[in-house]
Amino acid sequence: MSSSHAFGQALDRTRRESGESTGRAWSLPARVAKASPSGKELWAWASVVEADGLPVVDSQDDVIDVAELEKAADTFMTQSRDVGLMHETTGMGRVVQSLVFTRELQEALGIHLGKVGWLVKLAITDPGMQRRVASGEIRALSIGGRGQRVEI
Repeated sequence: MSSSHAFGQALDRTRRESGESTGRAWSLPARVAKASPSGKELWAWASVVEADGLPVVDSQDDVIDVAELEKAADTFMTQSRDVGLMHETTGMGRVVQSLVFTRELQEALGIHLGKVGWLVKLAITDPGMQRRVASGEIRALSIGGRGQRVEI
């Protein structure tokens, strides 16, 4: 199972009905929050589902439920963790840390981030990708997959 497929399967239930048996392709933009000078590590928000108390509507007019995001993150971390480029090249690194910051977790930790989302740390192993991260060329990532849309 590919990383994007695993992620997509876990998000199926939060998408609107597409009528396609294999599901419609989608992606989530993820802005790089911090990168190491060497480009070997970077932190990014894989998905933000709530900001300032309001649901985030993504570029495809989708809203992802936080419970479904947690399931998707768990599935991705247990079944893949692979890092690729533009959903075509794989094996460029691994997701090595992952945490979904729910409202409840933030409250338990005594923090308030102003958002609910999935933060990931990537270890980049491909030298070409490391150079692109270090130079600042790569400022965002995307996590993609296929899923059925369901009215929420």
